[in-house]
Amino acid sequence: HTEHPSRIIITTMSSNSSSHPQHNNNNTSSTLLFTAVAATASTAAVLTAWLNYYRIRQLQTTTQNTKSSDDSENTSTGPVRHRSYSWEPPSIEDYGATLDVNNDVLLYRNSITTPRCCIYLDHNATTPVKPSVLQAMMPYLTTDYGNPSSSHAYGRAPKEAVAFARRQVCDMLGVVDVDEDSIVFTGCGTEANNLAIHMALQLSPRKKHVVTSNIEHPAILKYLEYLKSEKRCSYTMVECDEEGLIHGDDVIKAMRRDTALVSIMLANNESGAVCEDMANGRIARECRTRGILCHTDAAQAVGKIPPPRDMDFCTIVGHKFGAPKGIGALYIRPGIDTANVALLYGGGQEGGRRGGTENVPYIVALGQAAANVTKSTTIENVPY
Repeated sequence: HTEHPSRIIITTMSSNSSSHPQHNNNNTSSTLLFTAVAATASTAAVLTAWLNYYRIRQLQTTTQNTKSSDDSENTSTGPVRHRSYSWEPPSIEDYGATLDVNNDVLLYRNSITTPRCCIYLDHNATTPVKPSVLQAMMPYLTTDYGNPSSSHAYGRAPKEAVAFARRQVCDMLGVVDVDEDSIVFTGCGTEANNLAIHMALQLSPRKKHVVTSNIEHPAILKYLEYLKSEKRCSYTMVECDEEGLIHGDDVIKAMRRDTALVSIMLANNESGAVCEDMANGRIARECRTRGILCHTDAAQAVGKIPPPRDMDFCTIVGHKFGAPKGIGALYIRPGIDTANVALLYGGGQEGGRRGGTENVPYIVALGQAAANVTKSTTIENVPY
């Protein structure tokens, strides 16, 4: 059917229908979205399937004006056909997975995207979403769907959930004095890294120098390269040694009087090398004595080693420790006034520093993943 190719796809994906379902364009799009995502056989697919369950329930009875083939030359509207569709939400087992309740993990089998007997060891790239995290998200994808900025009752629960997630992230980082401005939720680690650099340069308008390393994530190096091309800053890259380690002495030597920020990752995303002088706070304390702001990209470290000490800025990324992709955060030390510094201007969310309606389900997910790390008796016992 070249005129309606989507109908063939729907029919192919359907196991109980021998005829083409009569959907309007919106319903077809929703069905195609569901079938495409469900085919990924992942925890994200379970989440999406539940979402579409509520949508499809509302679209069970659909109508479409059709023309009879015998009256193809007639310009009058054909009869309206009514057809109902029922669908049951899939279970975890439908996606080839079993739930290990004790360890809060999904054990997958028979995935269409991986070999039948595959042990996933690439958690530096991403981690599976924990069932407890998925469960925490669901109310804010279904019943508590209000906008946190709304002043009416529907916005109350989402607003409280976002505030609670901030406290959960601070607890994970070992922050005692929790300030609601201490955490800025972002869409990813890249945004958090960019925001830290942007804030540091804005807070120190007379200082245009940044110290970093040659093994940083592109979210740091590419942004600094862009800023340098725009003549908005200069930067010094500290070289790692033959084992991929960055030494505090080399970082301190690179500091200048016009240095606004030092940004050194806590753990490298490829080698796993840990910068000990960032972990123990030595570099941060030296920065503070010189009036320099200190940032670390802790995306690969959170949940695996203890949090860094004495940081001014710290980037964390949700999908590295059991939350979904698409959520991150930037920790800002209390006392740093960033109220008038923003990367995205808009409705004043996130203390005016990151405009845009809050992604409540994913923020809640990040908070729950952080709570899972905090509740572990030792960092080595965190189940991934």
